[in-house]
Amino acid sequence: MSVEIGVPEGWDAHSLYMGSRVSMIHLSEEDSKTLEISLDVPRGADLGRYEIPVTLSISGNEYSETKVVTFFVNIYKTYKGENATLNILIIDEEGNPVPKAKVIVGDKEMGTDSSGKAEISIKPGEYEIYVEKEGYEKASKKVEVEDGEVKDVKIILSRKPYYFAVDTESDVYSILLGTPNPPFLITIENLGKNSDEYRLSVRGLPENWNAMFTLSPDSNLEVNKVEVDPGQSKNVYLSVYPSLNALPGDYNLTIIVESISSGTKEEIPITVHLIGTYEMYVNLMNYRLSITAGEEKTTEIEVVNYGNAPVTNVKIEVSAPQGWKVEVDPDSAPMVAPKDRFTSTLKVKVPEGTPAGEYRVTIKVTSDQQEWQDTLRVVVRQRSTSAYIGLALLIVAFLVVIIMIRRVGRR
Repeated sequence: MSVEIGVPEGWDAHSLYMGSRVSMIHLSEEDSKTLEISLDVPRGADLGRYEIPVTLSISGNEYSETKVVTFFVNIYKTYKGENATLNILIIDEEGNPVPKAKVIVGDKEMGTDSSGKAEISIKPGEYEIYVEKEGYEKASKKVEVEDGEVKDVKIILSRKPYYFAVDTESDVYSILLGTPNPPFLITIENLGKNSDEYRLSVRGLPENWNAMFTLSPDSNLEVNKVEVDPGQSKNVYLSVYPSLNALPGDYNLTIIVESISSGTKEEIPITVHLIGTYEMYVNLMNYRLSITAGEEKTTEIEVVNYGNAPVTNVKIEVSAPQGWKVEVDPDSAPMVAPKDRFTSTLKVKVPEGTPAGEYRVTIKVTSDQQEWQDTLRVVVRQRSTSAYIGLALLIVAFLVVIIMIRRVGRR
């Protein structure tokens, strides 16, 4: 006896005998057997009542007969138009979850969580799931989902034999000239299956500069390669030593980490930012001048840069008592280089008739980086002739007083 099941388009049906699929069974005379009909109804089937005709065809040497048995299926709930959900699990060859793997399904992209899982909602249809992560071979898997279906998918990623990643604490390495500086941290992570050794180097060092890699920030033992086990990471430290005449500014270097096993390289550009120290020292050749009223005297002002960075836009300003003539030549310099000096001449002229005494001239030196201020003491004396005239006037005045006293006394 043959069995034929009629179903709507997109449906699937089959007959079962003792749990196995069959399309035909053998019946002996006076024999009976039980068949089960299994229906696979699409999740997006329309609501309604459907007829399912089952045609049983019996044929023999002398007898044949066909019978149709009709079943009715009532669809009262449908997922038509609903998105499907993919629960994706990404694991490695040992069965460990792979976090932060990139999963792409259609136009959807997301990363796996710490347990290697990603959940993506998509429209019904056929898709290919693409998975990739640094250190692993790319993988893909085809799936088909129906309306409202929730499907679990497991994909295994295989580690590449040799693969690594390099990370730095920053892309700028700041160095203060003239002082000890902490080294620059570099982390090498072995993402491959096998242990690997990595060669370390620096490209782009200016002339007379030096660089050294160590395995700890306090070590003075230089290394030029380091071994890292699979799945592990190791820190190395880079110290850069500028030349003695290096100027502040930014210098571009490249750190190169090369896998000895595979020959692959990672090049990490960094900027070495040199920070200079500014030590502007001002020296007056004389901090005290003695001068006769009406005369002029000179002294020198010396600006010295004891730092290791240029001092720029140097200006000298002088403040003196009213009526005095004070000149500075030159009174400015665009720059004083490290260990260099700048000298100016200061002229002070005291007007005639300035009373004798001590006066102060304020000197201020400014730059873009620092400023300095101090005073010059000026002791003013009168001319000798003026002193004699003054003394004679005092004597005359004294004699006049005595004469007047005597005249008054006689009266």
